[in-house]
Amino acid sequence: MLRRDQLAALAPRYAPRVADVHTRADTLPAMARQLLAEQSGELMAAADLRRALPGVGCPTLVVCGEGDAITPPECSREMAAAIPAARLEWLPECGHMPTMEKPAAVNALLQAWLGSLEHISAPGGSG
Repeated sequence: MLRRDQLAALAPRYAPRVADVHTRADTLPAMARQLLAEQSGELMAAADLRRALPGVGCPTLVVCGEGDAITPPECSREMAAAIPAARLEWLPECGHMPTMEKPAAVNALLQAWLGSLEHISAPGGSG
């Protein structure tokens, strides 16, 4: 297992794989260093939870970057297919970090998706 300082040192090497080629190059090292230092250790130790996906019982939006070199497209498709009634959306010119690379596009997807859920009533509510 790598230590946080080791992960941070690897960031410049992996930065081009984390973000799409259209993301501003000057932001990649800082974004990647932060991401790797904060999340990679935990993610590497995490269990494979794919078997639990069919049990997700809430509306789910899966948002992926078309240029994601970390999570291959087939993995995103598998995830969305395994979650009942999940919706899969792809962002062009975006890599592994859609919320950092394309925040306005992610917000637009979320707003549209949440708007499509308005017909669903809250537990205990009428609808």
